[in-house]
Amino acid sequence: MSRILMLGGGSSQLAGIRRCKKLGHEVFVADIDPAAPGVALADGFAEASTFDPEGVSLAAAEKRVHGIITMGSDQPVLTQAIASERLGLPAFLSP
Repeated sequence: MSRILMLGGGSSQLAGIRRCKKLGHEVFVADIDPAAPGVALADGFAEASTFDPEGVSLAAAEKRVHGIITMGSDQPVLTQAIASERLGLPAFLSP
């Protein structure tokens, strides 16, 4: 089973969390808000801002994820690219 870190647990990420889980992935949510709606759907939570590449990198390493994704917002895309590069994870964009 692959482990995925979704950047953001807001309403824009709910469909992605559900889809990843339906496909059999273990999904963790990284968000600054532990009460974000996606947290209840996820398999785990990491308190990290979607604008904090260092915090996201630490969370991804701790959860031993195979990939970091985001959707519904373009703001965390840079964080995803930086954290993925640091951890040697696949990414569609480079920083």
